[in-house]
Amino acid sequence: MLDLDGILDDRLLVVYRLGDASRLQVTRQTLDQVVRGSRRPLDAGPYLAARELWLATDPPRPLDLDGEVRGTTPVHIGLLPNALRVLVPPSFLDT
Repeated sequence: MLDLDGILDDRLLVVYRLGDASRLQVTRQTLDQVVRGSRRPLDAGPYLAARELWLATDPPRPLDLDGEVRGTTPVHIGLLPNALRVLVPPSFLDT
């Protein structure tokens, strides 16, 4: 079983479905998280944590990735190790 604590460098994708919620519900939940800073634990689900994902739908559907439509299904999604560089001040403590 995969650890669902959502560690930044665990190289796992955390996937969840938005299709059942209305735009108003998604907006309300997003604003609530921004304002309150509440964190929903991943084990509260429904989430899928995986190293890679093959997604196919019938009929093909548009892909919304972080708020931008980028392509359609079917799609293979994975992570590239060390693909993201982050700049932090020298005083940053890596925990």
